[in-house]
Amino acid sequence: MAYHIEKILEFDDSFQEEFVDVGNRLIPILKASNFPCTAQTLIGLMGTTNSIKLGIFELAEQCHTHLYVIKVLKRSLIEHYLKFYYILFRHLKENNDDVGIEYRKYSCISETLSFINASEVSKKMVGVSTDNQVLKLLKKSHPEFDISKKQLNEITLKWKHRSIIKYIKANTNLIENEKSFLLNLISEYSELSSFIHGGTFAEEVYHQAFDKGNLEELVYNEAFSSSFLCSSMRVHLLLPACKLDEQFQEDIKKLNTMVSGLLAQNT
Repeated sequence: MAYHIEKILEFDDSFQEEFVDVGNRLIPILKASNFPCTAQTLIGLMGTTNSIKLGIFELAEQCHTHLYVIKVLKRSLIEHYLKFYYILFRHLKENNDDVGIEYRKYSCISETLSFINASEVSKKMVGVSTDNQVLKLLKKSHPEFDISKKQLNEITLKWKHRSIIKYIKANTNLIENEKSFLLNLISEYSELSSFIHGGTFAEEVYHQAFDKGNLEELVYNEAFSSSFLCSSMRVHLLLPACKLDEQFQEDIKKLNTMVSGLLAQNT
């Protein structure tokens, strides 16, 4: 079988053109909704995931031996994807802006804690703790975060990948038609960790693919999967919009038909 990435790129371009029209109607409605933080976060994750996908496409076009770095990017893409669906599922169930507000607060807290923890490694060597200094800066810029490091850790725990995956598994019925795909993706997310951390599993996968001569096939599969992931996110972004305007039901059908065509040419 010949693996022509050009077909995937053609689909992606045509899907993008179709979504631009939908997006021009969709984005203003979401921003004016009663869940602006959630809408902003979903749109943002959709955009960053799309950027990662384009990076995968570019590497795939250049050389098949880019498989290793493509898989590194794929791991990041899946992480963005899972966060998107966690936020989407919680919003669809809770029907408010809480999850978006919580995520944006979590992001700030998480980055601050990362700085604290990184600083501790170096500062402890000379017996100096930076906890109080960093927490004071956090409280100054965000008065609502006037809490202890322990409390900050409790908040971030809810957003650890294990908690996100557990919630997604329990709520896949919200997109029943892609339930099995989403569950398989969770397994892939775990496997790809080896590529992020330089594990021996990743090394073996890459060298086996090189020895078997199926790098082209694997690169094609990653490009296809990346296109499908990003297209699915765009379709499902319309679900909360349908509660505001039923016209988006027709857009969902149209975009789903396009995605089904992509699947058909790869089965």
